[in-house]
Amino acid sequence: MAGTFSRAAFRRRLRLFLPAAGLGIAVGLSLVAVLATLIQGAVGTVFAIGSLAFGIGLLGWSGAVGLGRSLDSMKQHLGADTAWTQANARRAMTRLLGFGVGIMLAASLTEPLVAAL
Repeated sequence: MAGTFSRAAFRRRLRLFLPAAGLGIAVGLSLVAVLATLIQGAVGTVFAIGSLAFGIGLLGWSGAVGLGRSLDSMKQHLGADTAWTQANARRAMTRLLGFGVGIMLAASLTEPLVAAL
């Protein structure tokens, strides 16, 4: 566990998180642009969608970390032939976290612009 906080590990985690955050920013900006013409509270709605994605990602990531070894052991014990691994689950949830953060960031940054309209 000593190598878990190395620079290389941090860079690997950033490579998972940042592209998803960039995609979230793009989707968030698009949602605000479309919804701002349709409904009054567009920024709040888009922020809520981002926080939902963030919350699901956080819950899934913590579940993968907390229960990953148990699920791996159960999978081996039952002889299940699935591709699920703890590491893959953490990667997927990290991407979902980044996506949610990107949407929330986009909504926060566009709020002054939408308010000025």
